[in-house]
Amino acid sequence: MAKGRRSEKKEKNNSKILIIIVIVVVIAILGFSLYKLVEYKSKKLLDGYLLYEATNYTIQYKNDWTRTANESVPNMMVFSSPNKLGIINVITENLTTKYTLDQYVDDSIANLKTTLNLTTEDIGKEKCSIIGTSAYRISYNANETTKIIQTIFLSNMTAYIISYNCAVDYFDVYHNMENTLVIK
Repeated sequence: MAKGRRSEKKEKNNSKILIIIVIVVVIAILGFSLYKLVEYKSKKLLDGYLLYEATNYTIQYKNDWTRTANESVPNMMVFSSPNKLGIINVITENLTTKYTLDQYVDDSIANLKTTLNLTTEDIGKEKCSIIGTSAYRISYNANETTKIIQTIFLSNMTAYIISYNCAVDYFDVYHNMENTLVIK
C-alpha cells in the first residue's frame, strides 16, 4: 500500500511539473508575440513617406513614388521614383525546403551568373545585417551607369530580397528604405 501512495505522489508531482512547464512555454510564446507586436506598432512613419503593408512585412516608401505589383513575378512589389532614376523591388519567396542563408545566396549568385552572363569578379558579396537579421548584399553593374544591389535575408521559411536598381550616383538616396522594413 505504501508503494501505491508513493507512486500516486510521484505521478501528482510529475503532473505538477508538466503543468508548470506548459505554463512557462505559453508565457514565453505570449511574451514573444507581444514583443513582436510592440516592435511592429512602434515603427513610426517617416516624414514624407507612405506605408505599404504586405501579408508578411511592411515597408515605407517616399510619398511621391509609385507602387505597382509586378504581374510577371509573384510576390514582388515595385517602388519607382518620379524621375525613374531609382527602382526598388521587394520580393518574397516562400521556401519549400530548408536553406541556410549562405546556400540561398550562393544559389542566387549562380543564377545571376547564368542569366546575366556575369563572372564571379563582376559580383560583389558582403555580409551585413538588416533589421537585426544576418543578411548578404550582392552588387553588380547592369551597365556603365546603373548599379543593382540586392539585400537578401531569410525569416520564417521566407526569403526576402530587396533590390535597388538606380543610377550609380543616386544609390545612397534610395538605400534608406530597407531600414523601414518590418517583418510581421
